[in-house]
Amino acid sequence: MENETTILIVDDIPGNVDVLRKTLEVEGYSISMAPSGEVALKIAPKIKPDLILMDVMMPGMDGFETCRKLKEDTVFENTPIIFVTGKAETEDVVDAFKSGGADYITKPFRSEEVLARVGTHIRLTQTIKKNEYLVEELKKAVLNLENAQQESLAKSQFLGRMSHELHTPLNAIIGFSTFLSMGESDPLNEEQRESANEITKAGKHLVNLVDQVLEINRFDSADLKSVSEKAPLVPVINGALASMAELAKDKCISFDNLIDKNHDIFVNGDPGKIKQVFLNVLDNAIKYNKEGGEVVLSLTEGDPEKVCVAIRDTGGGIPQDKHEKIFDPLYRLENHVKNCIDGVGVGLTVVKKYMTIMNGRVYVESKLGIETCFTLEFERWNDKERILKQYSFTLVFQYDFNFPSMMDGRIIQC
Repeated sequence: MENETTILIVDDIPGNVDVLRKTLEVEGYSISMAPSGEVALKIAPKIKPDLILMDVMMPGMDGFETCRKLKEDTVFENTPIIFVTGKAETEDVVDAFKSGGADYITKPFRSEEVLARVGTHIRLTQTIKKNEYLVEELKKAVLNLENAQQESLAKSQFLGRMSHELHTPLNAIIGFSTFLSMGESDPLNEEQRESANEITKAGKHLVNLVDQVLEINRFDSADLKSVSEKAPLVPVINGALASMAELAKDKCISFDNLIDKNHDIFVNGDPGKIKQVFLNVLDNAIKYNKEGGEVVLSLTEGDPEKVCVAIRDTGGGIPQDKHEKIFDPLYRLENHVKNCIDGVGVGLTVVKKYMTIMNGRVYVESKLGIETCFTLEFERWNDKERILKQYSFTLVFQYDFNFPSMMDGRIIQC
């Protein structure tokens, strides 16, 4: 194993300890032992085990009580504790999980089962730790960017390296957590499956965040070409709403989409960029909304050349003097509803940049304590006008009427 993994065995019967120790040491685990719950509480803070195998029936403090006391210490908050016991009644299993246990193995146990369950929990714990480390590293990287006084090329090189360094482990985490949640190697219980799914979701969020930070750098270091492409607006909106449905559900926020799902309307823009615009604005509307709030989408197309989509939320609002600043890179707004919102402040910057290169614009209106409305103004796609622009041509007519005063040819520009 690359890094030595420490397992603490807590059991008052030496024979049981010896069998478990031999089974685990073959796989390269470092083993520590405690003959009682009281001893376990003393040595655990010193060795900080990666996993604990805990007997239930012990003299003095039993396994359930020992587990509860360990979990009171934040150091062991995410340390998996697996109970190994001959008690197999339903109420015993329930008590094990209520006390903070991660899994349950009944005696007499099989070595293969012990190794499989221990391996699953060790891998899951390592994945969580890697994910937490990457989150902190990404935050540090973004803060460094905010304060950096580098030239554009140096910044691009730094972000390129950072992108590679973050994408590789993030993709590995996403793949492994997805594999774990499928339960094809070792079956997971419902709580473990939810944890694996949360890791996958967080990993995908971080990949998207890294990509957006890089995109902002690209805005600053290169002249981006304007987009000239026919894009269906309503299907893109529906796709963005579907992608954000779970996030909204977690906060009990409802979507009220007043736009006809079958409305056939086309705008100038890249479908991928348009979807990212809506994802970022919807994400903002959810994060800064109140619990149980609402997000309303409506469409206005009175102008023959423009199409406007309004996204209104019931959050705490944005002060007037912050209406322009919220689009600045790395700017974060304090939440007027509850707590400080997680994030690094790149979403709305991407929105404004994308809308600009698609010949559109974004603006915000807000009433403090009541609502905020982001309006996305798109350029309507006009097939006839685009065809004329695309296929402009030159016709050359030749004249020869034997009149010396006549031009030999005339150019007509269309």
